[in-house]
Amino acid sequence: MATIDETPVVAQSVRNYLEFLAKHPDGEEIQYRTPFETLINSLQMPNKHTIAIQEDRHSGIEVDGTPDFFVYEGEETLFKTLVGFIECKKPNHKLENLINSEQIKKYAKTCENIIITNYHHFILLQSGKQTHDITLSADPTGIQDFLNLLRDFYHYDYPYIRTKKTLVNALAAQSFYYSVSLRQFIADKNNENKPFYMKFKNLFEGYQQSINYHYELADFCDTYSQTLVYGLLLARLDTEEKLNEDKLDYLSNIPFEYKLLYEFLAQGYDMRIRALPTLIKIALTNHDEVGAMDIFYQYIVPNLKFAENLNPG
Repeated sequence: MATIDETPVVAQSVRNYLEFLAKHPDGEEIQYRTPFETLINSLQMPNKHTIAIQEDRHSGIEVDGTPDFFVYEGEETLFKTLVGFIECKKPNHKLENLINSEQIKKYAKTCENIIITNYHHFILLQSGKQTHDITLSADPTGIQDFLNLLRDFYHYDYPYIRTKKTLVNALAAQSFYYSVSLRQFIADKNNENKPFYMKFKNLFEGYQQSINYHYELADFCDTYSQTLVYGLLLARLDTEEKLNEDKLDYLSNIPFEYKLLYEFLAQGYDMRIRALPTLIKIALTNHDEVGAMDIFYQYIVPNLKFAENLNPG
């Protein structure tokens, strides 16, 4: 592993990758993922630890609209944050046809920092704009263009949340990440004896019986994730404090007035040990800063004034 400033090592990593591509010019898209993953993860930014993780197509779970790679910073810590997505296509795929596709538009609703590639050609899309368009080669200019793309990808600044639209997009993104992680955790048979798995499965089965309605597991994970994320926002606004990541107790700050919400969420959470599985906990860590008072004055105050007008006495 090397930082992108270590030119000889970087050049050798790129040559090894390009040699693999040259030996396999017409393979299936998935065939190139591991060599690409090795290349990306061997190139580190100074003072950062980033990692690209393949979407697991062999876990028995299908997630529509899931990018091929999720890229994180600080993956080995409890505060792993999402950097962006990488979507891969076959080597002969025309990326120009992908830029404005429904697939990329769907990804952009949850993350606006996206690399699309056919393993030779790389395009970086940020906030809906094309910021880099390069073809990787072993010459110094080609390597430097690639490193510049990666540098801007890894250093993308997500916006501070001050508006309703930004908040809605951030909550949707957070719900999406959590739901995907939740489905992956539940689909893994190795987790069947773990407390969180058993609690959540009981909630899934019991909730269907209580409302007399059949849920697919994926749909229920979406419902649970949305409820949890909005519940945490209520706690954030009510306490005007950031949630304590070290306590591992994500429900304690939900206001008492939202007792039903608390009880629903608590059914999938082991209160005795006050712990979440690492995969689930990481998905709850938001990379955006919430301007709590800004949101309070945009959402809460107008609704309070509207209620007062309805009940002047």
